[in-house]
Amino acid sequence: MDLNQILGIHLLLASVLCFGFGLAHLTHLFNLKHSGFQGPGIWTSDSFGVVGSIRFVKPIYSVIGLAPFCYGVISSNHIVAGFFGLSIGLWHISSRPSPRFYKLLGMGNVEEVLSSSIIAVFFTAFATSALMWYGCLSAALELFGPSRYQWDNGYFSLDIERRVKSVNTIFLNKAWEQVPDKLVLYDYIGCNPSKGGLFRSGPILKGDGVVQNWLGHASFEIGTLSLAIRRMPAFFETFPVILIE
Repeated sequence: MDLNQILGIHLLLASVLCFGFGLAHLTHLFNLKHSGFQGPGIWTSDSFGVVGSIRFVKPIYSVIGLAPFCYGVISSNHIVAGFFGLSIGLWHISSRPSPRFYKLLGMGNVEEVLSSSIIAVFFTAFATSALMWYGCLSAALELFGPSRYQWDNGYFSLDIERRVKSVNTIFLNKAWEQVPDKLVLYDYIGCNPSKGGLFRSGPILKGDGVVQNWLGHASFEIGTLSLAIRRMPAFFETFPVILIE
């Protein structure tokens, strides 16, 4: 087997898919509306996952675009990576390495070629796992739920508390009505990525254990004493935290 040309063919096909995903799928720059082809776009939202919807993003080819919440980097990265992959793939198909370089990289041994590819796969899996843990643009809150990093740091509960305190009213129920339902749902125990998010009691295809709707915030009043169940830590605790207000 000519492993050099096989690598070039595989890289060429993967680069075409990567380039088309960035140019046609995300940016809407390559739009064949009259022929029935139109890119669907990408799911975009704010940092709290409240105003999410499908939109087209414009690619950003700048260092300024390398920000935590910049959707243009996703499309530009696929376009640039696909373009360079096409060039390198064509070069691998049309060129031949020197005998010394061929022997140094073990290109005649399929085991060495496959084992060397584990490095790239491991790097991609490591980056994907880290982004799913800490949250990223491609792991939208409306689609995947809160990340473990957001839950353990009380990301949503702190914003809910800020919104409730910012409302000028003496009635607690009126203040809670101003909080978006999505934000309250993210702080609900059913969305805990450790207890109810990742380790559900049934198959996710049937919706078992998945929160479908938010019915309200539970609160208890005994005279002048008000108790509100707020959140549940993810590490080993079995009872929710009850705040006395």
